[in-house]
Formats: sequence, structure tokens, C-alpha cells
Amino acid sequence: MTLFIIPPVVNGLTITQLATQEKEQETTLDVLFVLYPYRRQEISDAGIGAGLKSIDHRAYVDFPFPGYYEKDEIYSRSKRMFFDPLYLIMIIPTFLLSLFAQFKVRSSYKKYSKIPTSRGITGAKAARLILDAQGIRDVSIELGKGFLSDHYDPRSKVLSLSESVYAGDSLASVGVAAHEAGHAIQHAQGYVPLQLRSALVPISSLGSNLAWPLLIIGFIFMAKSLILAGIIFFSLAVLFQLVTLPVEFNASSKALQALPATGILTDTELAGARKVLTAAALTYVAAAATAIVQLLYFVLRSGLLGGSDE
Repeated sequence: MTLFIIPPVVNGLTITQLATQEKEQETTLDVLFVLYPYRRQEISDAGIGAGLKSIDHRAYVDFPFPGYYEKDEIYSRSKRMFFDPLYLIMIIPTFLLSLFAQFKVRSSYKKYSKIPTSRGITGAKAARLILDAQGIRDVSIELGKGFLSDHYDPRSKVLSLSESVYAGDSLASVGVAAHEAGHAIQHAQGYVPLQLRSALVPISSLGSNLAWPLLIIGFIFMAKSLILAGIIFFSLAVLFQLVTLPVEFNASSKALQALPATGILTDTELAGARKVLTAAALTYVAAAATAIVQLLYFVLRSGLLGGSDE
């Protein structure tokens, strides 16, 4: 659950002092958000609803939501500061999809990592055979670190395989290795989506790093220019997720074609490798869906769609 916490101090004043001051001056107050955890603070009843006695500040803010408190209604809408129903409605489906995708990847890999190939070919050997069949001999295959950290780096032409994939001779190991070899084939053939994704890496990285600070600060101070800039930068990260989809799907397709063509797997064994790669592809779909929903949420809350941030 995403929590939106009222900060203990705003402009040197406590919440109680701010509430009392607002009552005396009958001014409108924009309540800010906590950007890091605070200690528990007891809140008095001065202008604050009885349902908000204390706040546990042991939580982080994930997404800012501008809550306004008009005069004569001090903190009457404080409930909105703790969670945004709209955000929950939008993000829960993709959150569940992400959980399901992670479950499928781990369960599929666990199942088919216990089933060896009939020929006893390891992941590293399978990748080499696939690349050689395509006439690609300038790509090195190296042992990487971490669980399922397998990847292909087009800049250095290095295909890095995790230990279980590199040395494993299971259907799962061979399937994952073949998928990464598929990326190397894409690179050799000048596959346009892969080239576009590679070009987007520094831009999307910059966008991801700048988007959150701009959005948080923008929503805190209701600075439309900062919010818009944050949305633009966040859109770059979303674009990267979208371009990733055809790249990953195509690599799996190449892998599933190459495995039987090179004699690494039989048609019966291919079904197991297919399930592992299909589960992996679902994680990219979930990531893209989550990014799109987050972007849509920010656009809606900024007022760019619907004309209101209420």
C-alpha cells in the first residue's frame, strides 16, 4: 500500500501549530509530504479530525498526491494523505501481474532446471553452437555472477551467463542461454528494435534518475513546470520498456527456432524450454504495464488529462 504521510514540521512549525495558525488566519494551507521516515509523533486535536490521533512515520512515500485543505475544513480530507484510491485501483492489477510473472519464472525455471537434455549439452555449449551456426564467432561467452543474471552486451559483444545456466545441462539452462544467443544474433543482423533500445539506454537512465525528484518536488510545491518535466523524463523510461518487448519476444523466437535446428533439443524437450522463455517474457510485459499505469497516473493527477488534479 502506498502511504502519504503528513510531515511533523513545515516551515519550522509543527502540524498542531499550523492547524491553529490556519484557524486564526483563515488561510488556505497546502500540506506537504514526508520524503523520508520520521519518528512517531502524537498530534493534538487542534483543528484535526478525531480519527487522526497519531501517525506512524516508519514508511516511505512512493507517489505524491496533492491533498488540499480549505479553510473551515482543516484536515477534513486528511484520509487522502495516507493513500490515493485512484492509484490503488490503477496499480493493483499490474502489481498482481508482476507477482504472477515472478512466480511463473521461478517455478518454471525450478521445474525445468531439474530435467537434463538428452544430449547433455550445457548452456554455454548451446549458446556457442547457435552462434556458430549463424556464423557469429566474434562474440565471447563468459561466466557471470548472480541468479538468472544472464544478458548480452552489444557494446563489448559479450554473452554473460549465470553459473547455473553456463554449466547447467537442463532444459531451463539451455533455453535461457539460447535466448541470450538470440540477442547476439539480433545484433549481428542489425535488428532495429535492439539498436533503438541500445540508443535509449543512457536517455532512459537519465529519465529514471530525474523523473522522481522532479515529480516529488513538483507535486509538493504544485509546480506545474516541474511536474511536466518529470512526466517527460518518466516517459523516456516508459518508452524503453515498450521497445524492450519486441526485442525480448524476438530473441525468444530465434532461440526456439535454433534449438531444434541445431539438434540441441528434440521437439519434446523444446516444450520445456518454451515454457521457461514464455514465463520470462511475461515479466517484461508486467514491467511495461506497470510503467504505463504509473505514467497515466501522473498525467491524471497533474491535470493534463481531465483538466483537474482532484
